[in-house]
Amino acid sequence: MINLAYGWKDVEILNDKTGRPYVKTNINVKVDLSISHIKDYAVATAIAVIE
Repeated sequence: MINLAYGWKDVEILNDKTGRPYVKTNINVKVDLSISHIKDYAVATAIAVIE
């Protein structure tokens, strides 16, 4: 089991030049991100892979 300890300030959601969201972290982890919304509702899914 791998134990990672990091907080909200260690993760940032940004947009690339085409507007696609991506995750920037200060640790060595790859995050696949999906964000969607309609009217008053939003949903996000993130999968983190430790490299």
